[in-house]
Amino acid sequence: MRRLAFGTDRDKLAWMRRRAGAAARNPAIVALVTRLTRAARADDYLARCEQIHRFVRDGITYVRDPGRKEQLAHPVVALQRGAGDCDDKVLLCVALARAIGIDADVWPIWASPEYMKHVQWACRWPGSRRHPRARQSAELDGPAGDDWIVGDPTIRGAELGDEPLRDIASAPDTGLLPLA
Repeated sequence: MRRLAFGTDRDKLAWMRRRAGAAARNPAIVALVTRLTRAARADDYLARCEQIHRFVRDGITYVRDPGRKEQLAHPVVALQRGAGDCDDKVLLCVALARAIGIDADVWPIWASPEYMKHVQWACRWPGSRRHPRARQSAELDGPAGDDWIVGDPTIRGAELGDEPLRDIASAPDTGLLPLA
């Protein structure tokens, strides 16, 4: 794994989007998502996205970057290690969805116009606008459109479409959300 330096967090976001697109063509990613979503009907996009989300949430352990120094791995590396940070988990979700033709993107969470504090993933498909939790990005550099279903694969128990701060209980001893 190589350390990467970015001029700005917008540069990092653009890099993440390119990396996920390239990973979607990786044979290991294609084979995995084919197995994961085999039971769902081809036109049941929600079920396929939920399977991807749950697999990454529960199957890839959340770990912080060593020494809190940013290290971005290829999604296949996170898959092989069985662990990754929010960037790794989100890149894997996006790559898996794109590998089966579902529109997916990185959903940035900005603390300020210069500092991206977290990332989630978002997916959409024909008709996703009717999903009760479909939303439009209000975030700087967020994906365009109002039909995205957003997921956070780093939070234990968070389902696709949940807003963790609203829908998931914080740990009583720390006040923090439980990490997956």
